Amino acid sequence: MPLSRWTITLLALVYSLTPSAQEPAPTALEPTVLKLSNGLQIYLVEDPAATDVTWELKLDYTPFLEGQKSGLMALVGAMLGQ
Repeated sequence: MPLSRWTITLLALVYSLTPSAQEPAPTALEPTVLKLSNGLQIYLVEDPAATDVTWELKLDYTPFLEGQKSGLMALVGAMLGQ
């Protein structure tokens, strides 16, 4: 006899609420804020326990219509992604 959609949903909910052996939540690390002469702000977070290096770039700009330069934002975005 196939299970109904509600039975499967209820089983999934009960399973997700059961306690399991989870890792403790990571502690928040305080960033070091560096401001360059051109106004760029760098938030540096060091974690000696980490074995990898990651970085992220966020641009804060006002959206605009490209008009005659249609596709320029896609091109710049692709270049930044390389």
